[in-house]
Amino acid sequence: MRRSLENLLDESLLHIGPWLDGRPGDLESVRRVAESVRHALTPLLPSLSWGVCHGDLSLDNLHVVPNGRVMLFDFDSSCCGWRAWDVCNALGYASSEHQDGFLRGYRGVSAFSREELSSVPYFVAADVLRMMADEVSRWAKWFGSTRVEAWVDGKLTWLREWEGDPRAT
Repeated sequence: MRRSLENLLDESLLHIGPWLDGRPGDLESVRRVAESVRHALTPLLPSLSWGVCHGDLSLDNLHVVPNGRVMLFDFDSSCCGWRAWDVCNALGYASSEHQDGFLRGYRGVSAFSREELSSVPYFVAADVLRMMADEVSRWAKWFGSTRVEAWVDGKLTWLREWEGDPRAT
């Protein structure tokens, strides 16, 4: 699989749209966020590193083993994409202390530019849309619509807060 803005935004909206049928305010909010993300990221994309990505690089998929090295696992979402997208969950949801430590370690192995860092809040929002699409298209079948509705409502709240200040979430 390959990540693209079309995959992260447009395909996600195709899955989310029917779920929010009858909730036009929520659907419009999701569309506004997608367009804000597209508007912010499009000029940055040529300067962002591209390559093989873990696809679910969150702090719960990073473990420190007894010798002090960091081990990654859970590669079922691996794909090609922007490295800034790949690290958006590790940076977007971590405390500032963990963010700083993660960046020091990451930059010790590979460069991570100012443009890449500035793109992270937008990739976090794009990834929330991607997760919402997964939730409503697959998880509803597996776990039932009640659980999915509560999760989607929580993500809609998060997106509204993000829309108010993308760098604050």
